Amino acid sequence: MDIPGVDGVHNRQNWFNQQRWWLFIKQAVSLLLSENMLKIHLFIYWIICLLTTMEDRQSVNTLAVMVIAMCIVFCIVALVTRNACFFYPFLFLVTFEFMTSLALFCLIALKIGWPQNYVAFVKENELDSLQYFAKFTHETSEVSCLWAGFRALYFALVALTLVKNITDYQVDAHHRQHNRYIYPPVPPYPRLVAIPETRNG
Repeated sequence: MDIPGVDGVHNRQNWFNQQRWWLFIKQAVSLLLSENMLKIHLFIYWIICLLTTMEDRQSVNTLAVMVIAMCIVFCIVALVTRNACFFYPFLFLVTFEFMTSLALFCLIALKIGWPQNYVAFVKENELDSLQYFAKFTHETSEVSCLWAGFRALYFALVALTLVKNITDYQVDAHHRQHNRYIYPPVPPYPRLVAIPETRNG
């Protein structure tokens, strides 16, 4: 015998559970694409630049690190001034890193799955620099493929975070431009204490 109302209670409970999961996913995505997470990405990138400079002092790598450092400085200026234009150099850099990592992931995956096709592809296109990957063992190729895939996913996340923050900054600037009662946040300033002048005599 069916108890009346039980199906409705179960459906309502399932609906609440689905809404709870959707809320959790929405909060997680908002956290991953937030401005605070962008600051963490900038800090991680800055540490990587410092470590790269300390380990390798070649002129080419030093120039690349200087370009990355300048892009990070532009991002810091954008965070301070709330101007989205300063985000674009770092966005171009992250997009380049993403495309490079994705191409490397595809090439190593091709080498693992179809080694003969990889060698033929390198010879036909005269890509002598890619002969280096042909000397990798199977285990080394798998590790390199996983690392390249992780880099591609990470830089994709950083790019999405930048795009989301650029959009938010532009929307805020548009609101401030068309609404005179919305003001940008005022940075804290030190309080001045007036000390009365003391006169001798």
